[in-house]
Amino acid sequence: MTDIEIQRCLPGGEYEPAAGDLADAVGQAEHFAYEAAWHLEKHTLVAVTDSRLVGFLRFVVQQIGPDADRPSLTLRGEPMREAYVLAFGVAEDCRRRGVGAALQNELIEQATTLGCHQVRSRSAGDRLANHALKLALGFGVHPTKATDGAVFFVLPLPPPERSRGGVRD
Repeated sequence: MTDIEIQRCLPGGEYEPAAGDLADAVGQAEHFAYEAAWHLEKHTLVAVTDSRLVGFLRFVVQQIGPDADRPSLTLRGEPMREAYVLAFGVAEDCRRRGVGAALQNELIEQATTLGCHQVRSRSAGDRLANHALKLALGFGVHPTKATDGAVFFVLPLPPPERSRGGVRD
């Protein structure tokens, strides 16, 4: 596969319709379109090669807790934030070629820049390739009570710099 370029896909941007079409093709359309009151920001990353969109990853920034009907978790009086993956997919003919890893690595970089404490995603039990990718990237795994065998993947991020001297209590 030629070089993969990861781009931010802005609302109304060049690749937005193709990202929605690919989400539909890989069974992620419902998750791709999901919106909730606790979402603070919404971002879409796309993988492009030879001017063709071959992958996408849609994530939101949210406080940790409200999506599980819990109060926001705080650290030193500040709400903790996470990048939560809503939808992720790679075109069938481009799988296992580094597209998914490139999207996930860009997500981790962006989440760190956005001041998130962790990256989290939910994956159905039959998404074994996604499970292997997340584990290879260092994510931890936690089961859910869902009947589809779904699990949560969580990757802690380096703490946002609080002071030049590092962590202080």
